[in-house]
Amino acid sequence: MSELIESSDKVSKIIKTMDDIAFQTNLLAINATVEAARAGGEAGRSFSVVAEEVRNLAKRSADAAASTGEIIDKNITLTNSSRNAAENVLQITEKDAEQTVTLSRLIADINTASEKQSNGIKQINEALSQVEKVTQSNAAMSQESASSANTLLELTDDLRKVYEDINFLVYGQKAI
Repeated sequence: MSELIESSDKVSKIIKTMDDIAFQTNLLAINATVEAARAGGEAGRSFSVVAEEVRNLAKRSADAAASTGEIIDKNITLTNSSRNAAENVLQITEKDAEQTVTLSRLIADINTASEKQSNGIKQINEALSQVEKVTQSNAAMSQESASSANTLLELTDDLRKVYEDINFLVYGQKAI
């Protein structure tokens, strides 16, 4: 963009030179007209026609230089506007890049936290599995204890009957 601005400045200087040449050519045409009037006659008229053509050429050169100057000025304005827009886009892009870095960090943090949670859940599942095994073991032992208690109760009843029978045989009476 800066090269375009430099180039436009150079073209502006060239157009200024063209304007100066057109101005000088116009002065020459005026001088030629004055000399044609002094010369008079046929030579003056021929000289006057040449002077008029030189004046027309100077006017066309000045008009072309002015038109080209307007186009260059418009290009300079557009270039400046484009440069400003490019700078704005660069700033936005830099902000986006910063936000992308921040977002990447957040995603990495979330990923790390998710891995930790996953490991925690695995540990909880293992602990629950162990609790379930202990619970099943306790339930089995409770069933065995209940079965043993029933067996012990039956043996106690049998022992009481044996005691009553022995007591009856020895003392002749039933135990209370």
